[in-house]
Amino acid sequence: MSRPLVVLAFLAGCNAQVMGPGYDLEALSAASSSDAVRAAMPSEEELATAWTCGEAPSPLTTASAGELWDRCGLGELTTRARFVASPGDRLAAAKLHLWLKSKAVDAVNGPRLLLGEAPFEGDLTLPVLEGAGMSPFPKTTTIAERIAGPGAWGRFPYWEIPGMTGAEALAVDASLPVSTLRFALASHAADGHVVPLVVQTDDGPTAIPLALPGADPATEVTFAPGQALTPPAEGAVRVVVSDDVPVGTLVGAMGPLLGRRIELAMDHAPCLTPPGPGMRCVSGNAEVDTFYIDEAPDADASACAAASVCRSPAGSWEAARELCSFRGKRLPTIFEARRAEIEGPPTWTGTWAGEGAPPLGTCDGAPTCASSKEKLLTDGTPAPTWQALKKAPALCVAGDPWLTAWPPAVVKTPPPMRPDPKPPTEEELRIAWSVKSDVLDDKGICGEEVRKNWLESLQNGGRSTTECRDPHSYITTNEPHRYLFERFLTNAGGIYVGVGSDQSYDFIVEQRPDWAFVFDYDPNVVRFHKVMQPLLRAAETREAFVALWSKEKKDEAADLIGAAWPDEANVLESFYYGYRGRIEGSMVKALTPSASAPTFGFLATPENYAFLRLLAQQKRIVPVGVDMLDTVGMRSVGATAKALGEPVRVYYTSNAPTAWGGQATPEYKANVRSLPMDDRSMVLATFNSGAWAQVGRWRYDVMHGQLQQERLGSDFYKDNKSPTWDRIPGDHGNLTVVGLPDRFVP
Repeated sequence: MSRPLVVLAFLAGCNAQVMGPGYDLEALSAASSSDAVRAAMPSEEELATAWTCGEAPSPLTTASAGELWDRCGLGELTTRARFVASPGDRLAAAKLHLWLKSKAVDAVNGPRLLLGEAPFEGDLTLPVLEGAGMSPFPKTTTIAERIAGPGAWGRFPYWEIPGMTGAEALAVDASLPVSTLRFALASHAADGHVVPLVVQTDDGPTAIPLALPGADPATEVTFAPGQALTPPAEGAVRVVVSDDVPVGTLVGAMGPLLGRRIELAMDHAPCLTPPGPGMRCVSGNAEVDTFYIDEAPDADASACAAASVCRSPAGSWEAARELCSFRGKRLPTIFEARRAEIEGPPTWTGTWAGEGAPPLGTCDGAPTCASSKEKLLTDGTPAPTWQALKKAPALCVAGDPWLTAWPPAVVKTPPPMRPDPKPPTEEELRIAWSVKSDVLDDKGICGEEVRKNWLESLQNGGRSTTECRDPHSYITTNEPHRYLFERFLTNAGGIYVGVGSDQSYDFIVEQRPDWAFVFDYDPNVVRFHKVMQPLLRAAETREAFVALWSKEKKDEAADLIGAAWPDEANVLESFYYGYRGRIEGSMVKALTPSASAPTFGFLATPENYAFLRLLAQQKRIVPVGVDMLDTVGMRSVGATAKALGEPVRVYYTSNAPTAWGGQATPEYKANVRSLPMDDRSMVLATFNSGAWAQVGRWRYDVMHGQLQQERLGSDFYKDNKSPTWDRIPGDHGNLTVVGLPDRFVP
């Protein structure tokens, strides 16, 4: 049986398309559309008959492909390095090119036909023939010039070259430096993925399978010009090499490593465009990552003081830290200060005095540290508090090619409107609904002996502990300014994971996720979410949905609940009857949008309700019993999200992590770190203090998800509020943000 024969797909850089045999030269020469070209292309047999370039090498190696390129005059088609980059059979590409020339298709139109370029309309990838015995060519990127930046916020290690992604092989000029190879490799490969690299060396074209560092262990081998590379006895090899070594020199020494997995070490990101004016990039090394530092200190704290962020005495460490945070930056570590070779009077760093390893030093950069009493200056000395006021204004740094400034990019340039999701597959539903719950009965209500030690205002509700739960069930939200989260959520996509009751549905319609996991440790709140699903599916309009909570519709609603959850019908119907009136009042109120946020809320507009109902009908909303301090439910949600192949873009905690006392227990830290987040993930939380102009009970905080996961990975963050230490104010007195980028570079 014949199979599709891919010819020159690597040249066109597009997906292959199938054509039938036969050709019409006149039609081919006059073709002005992709369909016309496909109809006119020759068969494999006709190409073989038309071969006029001497004996064809078989099999075609990288060396013989280079010789063929020279002998057959293929230079007008593509570069030699790019031609030999394909591990498939390049012979058919040469045959077709020479056939076109023999038919007087000129040197201009011949390559244009092959590459599918203008004047043809549409996405044309040529040629693809019917035949056997040939493997597809990979899409290849040729790197002929030095890449010196700027790059962009991207993948590994969070940088890439815009527009350079998607190819499956690299052809790199041998004279270019390894820094360019690192740029190119990181732009094309996911972590651990192998990419064929072809380089024209003195010995001819050389192909090396090269990979980014993966999660599996590899033995590091350091290379210097003039030295041979000696592989370890077994296992993968990670080559450590200076950025300025020519690629050809490195590849020429890699022969002894062939047959192993070869990784190119990536200790740091290259310098990109500085994130703010007056900053310079300092390239990283094995001790510190690449970072960006102020070229000169700026002591003007007037704007920071006007925002009430800068409150500490001028010259103190606290004042320096506040000013850097306000500007979307931070104080440098002592290791960054040394790397930057700061001149002038000593200034503050963010590193505690004491023994500590790079990159953060003692206490992992946490804002408080019981093992140390002082912060270091850039000259490495600790400064007593009485001397601090005499020090020069601090230099601030950014560890990423962006700042944390208001407004963040997610508010300034929200994503476009997301389309409605298509119905999930049976396998996706199986994965999503196989999520495991914690045993909620294991944690009972806090008794009188525990509650008598609480503030009087909290004894009937508003507190819990790590061992028992709040005596009050929060069936409706008590966060009146939750609309402050609206702009951050808009079209974020991905997966929603959140605690609490009806507020989750307000967030879901803004985020428009593909899946939502709504949870709580209170069995009544989990019952609320289960009751919500059949009522949402049944009610065509938001008014009809609210009516299902009314006294007149209670029996109809109970029937819907029982039919949806037959094994739990008695418990869920009892819950519905018991809480119906209270919930109805909240739902009726939600039908009238807030003047402050007229489009916020799942009942605020017909469009919002229609989207939420669609998710419920497609069974994309999954209620789960989760104790955030236990070890099953939340980690199962994380594992399920990974199995669905989507990031958790929004994790909403409400005030739960502080209500139980604020402890960041090892179990809770592991739970949060189990959620698959990406660089656009956010953690939404409420705290009872910490804003600069707070009105009412709650501060509404939005934090970069990966930053929270990173900080919770440290033993020195012992509570759930301290990771927000470098928050900045938003445009509302109750709003703060932590670590959100001020720009997204595509």
